[in-house]
Amino acid sequence: MKVAEIQEIEKTNFENIYLFKEGIFWRVYEKSAWRFVKNIREYRVFRKYIKAVKHDIVYLGFPESILHEILSIVETNHAFSNIIHKSEILIEIQGFTDVVGFEQWKSEIDITTAKEKSSEGKQDEIIRKIKDYPIMNKTPMDAFNFLVVIQKEIHK
Repeated sequence: MKVAEIQEIEKTNFENIYLFKEGIFWRVYEKSAWRFVKNIREYRVFRKYIKAVKHDIVYLGFPESILHEILSIVETNHAFSNIIHKSEILIEIQGFTDVVGFEQWKSEIDITTAKEKSSEGKQDEIIRKIKDYPIMNKTPMDAFNFLVVIQKEIHK
């Protein structure tokens, strides 16, 4: 779905959270992103100027691999229900329609440049590699070589 179409959905969104599948990630935009971080889970939110809609938007994203965690959080709170489609999830939420709060929240998010975003992605990738490294099954020399590779990636 294009950003302009998502923007149209979000203009009339007064109490839902829409998640959109984009590749291997799920993205949450605008008011949905605000409701998501306030009601489901705290996430890093980005604000970026989009030429197609001629203004800036806020969004967050997470990999498909943790979607089950997100949906289990939703299921534990009886105020929520979710409807799953192939590339879109609608989470209904009652009593969270404060549009003024959304505008203030959005204005407090710094605009992200492409360079900042790519360096954050690089940092996240390095952290993921370190966390996923099976150190218990490696020799000290393997671990040392892994550390050398990670250091090279950090200093690129």
